[in-house]
Amino acid sequence: MEYEKVGSVIYPSPLYTQFTLPKKSGGVRIIDAPFQELKELQHKLLVFLKTLVDPPKSCVHGFVSGRSIVTNALAHSERSPKFVLNIDLKNFFPTISFYRVRGIFLKRPFSFSHQIASLIAHMCCKDGFLVQGASTSPLISNLICRNLDNQLRGLSLRHNSVYTRYCDDLTFSFPRERAESLPGSICSFAGEIVTLGAMSLEIIASNGFEINSDKTRISSSKRRLEVTGLVINKFPNVSRDYVDRLRGALHAWDVHGYPRALRSWKNKIPYERAGRRPRPPLAGIVRGRLLFLKMVRGADDDLYVRLATKFNILRQRDSIYRKIRALKSLSVDSVAKTATAARKAVYVIEVVWTDAADDMPLVDRRGTVFVTEYDLLISCHHVIDPDFSDDERKEISGKILNRSVKLIVPETNDTYSIDVIKFDSHLDIALLKFSEAKPAGLRKLLFSERSPVQSSGTTLLGFPNWKQGRPLTSASGEITSIYPRSNTNRLEASQAIRQGNSGGPLVDPDFRVIGMAIEGATYDRGNNECLAANEIINWIQPEVDKLKSQLKF
Repeated sequence: MEYEKVGSVIYPSPLYTQFTLPKKSGGVRIIDAPFQELKELQHKLLVFLKTLVDPPKSCVHGFVSGRSIVTNALAHSERSPKFVLNIDLKNFFPTISFYRVRGIFLKRPFSFSHQIASLIAHMCCKDGFLVQGASTSPLISNLICRNLDNQLRGLSLRHNSVYTRYCDDLTFSFPRERAESLPGSICSFAGEIVTLGAMSLEIIASNGFEINSDKTRISSSKRRLEVTGLVINKFPNVSRDYVDRLRGALHAWDVHGYPRALRSWKNKIPYERAGRRPRPPLAGIVRGRLLFLKMVRGADDDLYVRLATKFNILRQRDSIYRKIRALKSLSVDSVAKTATAARKAVYVIEVVWTDAADDMPLVDRRGTVFVTEYDLLISCHHVIDPDFSDDERKEISGKILNRSVKLIVPETNDTYSIDVIKFDSHLDIALLKFSEAKPAGLRKLLFSERSPVQSSGTTLLGFPNWKQGRPLTSASGEITSIYPRSNTNRLEASQAIRQGNSGGPLVDPDFRVIGMAIEGATYDRGNNECLAANEIINWIQPEVDKLKSQLKF
C-alpha cells in the first residue's frame, strides 16, 4: 500500500470508538476499537511484523500462541513453591508512549527508516500512547518488555526462583521454606507486609514502568497460592468459590426454573451500576464460565464434563427461551479416563424372570455392564441367560416366564430398560442397547489397541455383591497370565472376580478396556478369568459397522 494511502487512513480523527469494561477489582477498563479500515490495516501489519520477530522468551505467557494463564500458572506450580509474589504494572498500555513504539521499529530486527517507523507508530498509537484494543498492541507490548523480561528473569535465576509475565502481571515464585530467607533484592515479607527489593524496583523503573502498589501481594503455601487468578497449591485450578458459584447457578436454574434464577442472578450482580447494558443473560454467563473451567482443567476433566452435561440438559429443556436457544451446547468428551468418570460408564445390570400369569418375580440375576461406542452395552451372556440352580428350576417349573433386563444407576437406584441385540454362549458375551431413555451424562469406555502384556497394571471395575446405594468398585492388580482356552484369548487377573463382577471391564493404566470379567477362581480350582479385548472387538464389529453406516445417512 502506498505511503499516501496509509496516511489517509491513519491520520484523520477520530479513528476509534471507545467503550468500557468493568474490572473485577472495581473501576472500568477503557477499550478503543479501531474503525474497520484501520482495523484491517493493523491486521495486515501484524501479520507482517510476526514474520520478522522471534517468539518471546519462555517466561512470557500473555499474547503468545499456545500460551495462556494456565501455562503461566503451570510454570510456577511445577516447582512446588512456598511463596508467590504478584506485581501489577500500573496503566500498562498508556505507559507505552509513541516514542517508545517508534524506537522499537528503528532498532533491530526491523531497522526501519525514521519515516516508516513513525508511520507504523502512528498506526498503532492513539493520543500518543499504545492503544488498548488494536490487534498490534499485544505484540508491540511484548517487544517493549523484552529488556524488562530479560533482566527480571536473570534476577530470578540468580536466586533460584521463577519469573513469568502475563501482560502487566509479573510473578515470582520461591521454593524457600521461611519468609526470612526470601531474596531481599526481589522482595521481603514480614508482619503481613511485602516490600519490594531495590533491584527489582530499579529494573522496573528503568524500563519505564510504574508499580501498582495496591495490587502487589505475596502469598504462602500455608494459605492459597495464586498466579493470574488461578490457584496453584497442587496444580493450576480455579478457586473453590468459582466452582461453588457455578454449581449454585446451575442448581438454581434446575430447581427454580430459568426466569426465577435469572431474577435472583440480576439482583446479586448489579450490572446497571457498572454501566453495562443490556444485562448479560444468566445462561450466557454460565456457559462462558464453563468454557473457562474447560480451558483450565481440560475437556476430559470430570468436574467440567459433569457441569457441562448439566448445562446442556438445562439448555435443551428451556430452549423455548430465545436467548437460551441462541446459545450453542457445550462439547463434552464422553470417554471415561478415570475411576470417577467410569461411574457414568459402568453400571449394574439386573435380569428378572417373572411369572407371566401374575407378574410375580421368581428368579433374578445381577452383574456388571459397561458402555462403549455408539452407547452399546456389553456384559456376560451367563448374566442374562444363566444356568438355574435346582431350587430355581423347581420354582419356575411349568410356568411361562417373562424376562426383563434393566440397567441400574447404583447411586440413585434409577432403572433403564435395555434390550439384548445378540449373544454368544461360547464367548460368554452379550451385546445390548438402551430401549429408549438413557442416564444423564452417559460416558463410554474405549478398547485398547495394544496387545496385553503380562505383569502390566490393571484395574477391574464392577459391582461384586452389590447392594442398593453402593458405588462402583475399583480394584487394582495386574495381568498374571495370557493364554488360549476353547480357541479364544483369555487373561488371568490378580484381582478376585466375585459374584456380581461378571461383565465388568478390566482396564489398563490409560483406562482402555483390555478384557471383561468372565468367572472367578474358587478355593481349589479355576482362574480369575477375563475375555481378551480383541475377542470382544471382533465380535461386536459387525454391529458397530452397521451403526456407522446408518449415521452416514
